Amino acid sequence: MSAATNGHAQIVLELRRRARYHHLVGTITAASASIVLLAAIAFAVLWIVDPLFNIPNTDNSRLLLASSIRVFSLAMVGYLVRLFEGIYRYNTQLWNHYITRALALELAADGKIPLGSAVAALSASAVTFGGDGSLLGDVSISTDNH
Repeated sequence: MSAATNGHAQIVLELRRRARYHHLVGTITAASASIVLLAAIAFAVLWIVDPLFNIPNTDNSRLLLASSIRVFSLAMVGYLVRLFEGIYRYNTQLWNHYITRALALELAADGKIPLGSAVAALSASAVTFGGDGSLLGDVSISTDNH
């Protein structure tokens, strides 16, 4: 029994280590997206205050070039924010997966709750945010070991 408990403890430690890693990556990604957005807001305010900023001559070719560069930079900001958002969502889902599996293993370690019931009860897919149905849906915690 001690070897099985030690094996469960090692698995829980590994799951928690992976969860910490994905939480860290998600936090760094959110901070990176925030920095990109703040830089874009600073330039947008500067362009609104002085639309001809950093354009020495206002002939048509320079004005067109400056405007196209500004539109391209705004498109790049949008692209980067969408990219960071996807990375953040992916790492948040993995963090949630690893941490709930570690908690489920800890709950099922003594054998009072089956592992399948613990995983189903802690799974994020069981939580609904809509007005229909109960909060946890059809999740049941039973003490039988099927």
